Amino acid sequence: MPLVLAGTVLVRLPAAAAGGGKIFGKVDAALTVDPTDAIVYVEDVPGKTFAPPTEAALVMQRGMQFLPHVLPILRGTTVRFPNADRVRHNVFSPSSAKPFNFGIYYPREARELTFDKLGVVTLLCNIHEQMLGYVVVLQNPFFTRVAADGSYAIEGVPDGKYIVGLWSERSSPPGRPAVVRGGPVEIPFTGP
Repeated sequence: MPLVLAGTVLVRLPAAAAGGGKIFGKVDAALTVDPTDAIVYVEDVPGKTFAPPTEAALVMQRGMQFLPHVLPILRGTTVRFPNADRVRHNVFSPSSAKPFNFGIYYPREARELTFDKLGVVTLLCNIHEQMLGYVVVLQNPFFTRVAADGSYAIEGVPDGKYIVGLWSERSSPPGRPAVVRGGPVEIPFTGP
């Protein structure tokens, strides 16, 4: 169940994710536009499926912006797009992971959409060309937003061999291999 706190979405991991290993590290600032909009994630947990949250995640339209600017979600998550501005919006995406067009809708109205395909979905508004946001749809719940100081930590990762990825507006470098065996594993993302 996602929680919204001052425009930041916190994603609760399923109970099965409690325990396990930890993947942590630092992301070089040169790889991001804003570290807090960068997402570090386990690319694939083979042989496992993960149920999406039952409650919708939120991407607000407020101050002529998408808030949060980047929303990482588990595949199958429904996202609600409420218009908290005093003007109309027309949210759409040409992205192959989920092309859609909500059409024009008014203040205090909302639209919802389920994201069922992996990938990055660019959010735009036909009326306000400066509006830009992203929904990053992931295979598993082992992801996190990077902190302002570039640090990150993904808790509860089951034992196994993985590729850890980084997504940001500026750069998505090749994934880094990680072997989790119940303890912490450091995976840094450095240099352009």
